[in-house]
Amino acid sequence: MRPIRTLFAHERSRYAQHLCGLDPEARRLRFGRVISDQGIHDSVASLARIPHAILVHEDDALAIAGAVLVTSSDRSLAELAFSVDGAWRRQGLATNLARRALLWARNRDIAQIGIYCLAENVSMRRLAQRIGVQLQIEGPDCEGTIVLPRRTPFSLMEEMLGERTGLVDHFGKRNRLYLRLPPHRRRAA
Repeated sequence: MRPIRTLFAHERSRYAQHLCGLDPEARRLRFGRVISDQGIHDSVASLARIPHAILVHEDDALAIAGAVLVTSSDRSLAELAFSVDGAWRRQGLATNLARRALLWARNRDIAQIGIYCLAENVSMRRLAQRIGVQLQIEGPDCEGTIVLPRRTPFSLMEEMLGERTGLVDHFGKRNRLYLRLPPHRRRAA
């Protein structure tokens, strides 16, 4: 299991950088359309107006390797949107992110998770199947939902431990990068 943590609100620009770094096809599949860098920055900025969480796994250089955006307009339904850097695909990262996102939503009493994707997005369709979402194909799109169980003390503890592991991983990597800097540059960092 890879360490996953919740991005802090002030780190949203890092999420935008990650999305802008996706190859054109991955970007199109993620957003369901062709989108410019400015469109991505606008989309990420608009997150400030809606309830959301961004769960991420970072590589050793603290770049976001994979992320799942969980948005919820109310307690009844949340939507997941995934993005994984090309070098990290087919290694189970999206599945780990999905499981963590389901746990996050469950612990906030969200009743269902919805997944929407282009019908041609085979990777997303496989991921949905792995986490128990039955997708219905309707023309060029797919959609499906999964009902979440109620939270329990165990699910709350599982999320807390996962978040703590993700934070320890993040700050450990950050400290290693800091110590690699020449001494005269450490004060500025």
